[in-house]
Amino acid sequence: MRVVPVVMVAGLGMLMAGRLAAAAPGPSPEAGGELAARWCAACHVVSVSGAGGSSAPSFGAIAQHRAAAEIRAALSRPHARPMRGFTLKRHEVDDVTAYIESLDSRR
Repeated sequence: MRVVPVVMVAGLGMLMAGRLAAAAPGPSPEAGGELAARWCAACHVVSVSGAGGSSAPSFGAIAQHRAAAEIRAALSRPHARPMRGFTLKRHEVDDVTAYIESLDSRR
């Protein structure tokens, strides 16, 4: 008789873990694009339409020449004078990284 309650508890635990994993959304390229347009476009071309500044590499070029880990590391710390004092939250770094990766024309 003790086996049934243990199996039920284990099944309930697996169900809850699955729901928690489903509730935690992954990186959003759409949200990253919105952040890029708001915070990055003063220096970077941030879209395929050419919107943004030209004093720093375009996000398309970054996507083609940098791995996701490199992009994430660069976004995790201020990397240029205009970005000093500006920090992204972890999920924002993931979102902007996903957005930049979406601009890689080789994919």
